[in-house]
Amino acid sequence: MAAKPKTAVQKAKVDLPANVQAAMANDIASFQNRLAAPTGNRIAVTQDRKFRAPGGDKFDRIAGVVVDFIAKKAWYPNPYDKDNIVPPHCFGLGFVAHSAMEPSENSPERQCETCATCPKNAFGSAENGKGKACKDSYVLALLGPNADEEEGSPLMTLEISATGIKPFEKYVRDLARETNKAPYAFVTEFFMDDTVDYASVRCGFPTEASPALIDMALSRREEAAALLSTE
Repeated sequence: MAAKPKTAVQKAKVDLPANVQAAMANDIASFQNRLAAPTGNRIAVTQDRKFRAPGGDKFDRIAGVVVDFIAKKAWYPNPYDKDNIVPPHCFGLGFVAHSAMEPSENSPERQCETCATCPKNAFGSAENGKGKACKDSYVLALLGPNADEEEGSPLMTLEISATGIKPFEKYVRDLARETNKAPYAFVTEFFMDDTVDYASVRCGFPTEASPALIDMALSRREEAAALLSTE
């Protein structure tokens, strides 16, 4: 089987003549004008601790209304390679607690009947012996903070990795206990934990959403569920 092509550019310092560089600058502008606008609805978390919007812009912080969220589990047999992104060999999605999940029937290499009984779900099963080989996360469906003022505002997704799960769960529980309201009644800020040197998403600083924005979030719940449950 042929090896999958790498997508990263091999960087090398090459000094180009001024006339070549000028011509190239003009061509870059021309090429960009031919390209279709970037599509997709995923807000990525980058290794340099930024949020990258589908259009490519990066931000230190973002804000949005959490319309819904889903639990996700994913097992990869090989270490992460940013230059060769591959799908998980076993995975699960569910609107249940992580402990109650089952791997999808569509997993290429389904490892167990239930996630709770899977050896790869046990602490210490990771290659470094510290965590789990199968990674837990939450995937959130978000509306922009001004979606009620923007016609056709899309739902966006943001994945909260394992290191952010407990803080996210605490945030949702605290909102319910202190306000008796669901997360979609607020505009939530998302930012990086500055106590660690890796990308780990945190959320907080809720502000009351407008009645129109709450109504919109409610009206988009079914759409959010369909988006989040798409494998």
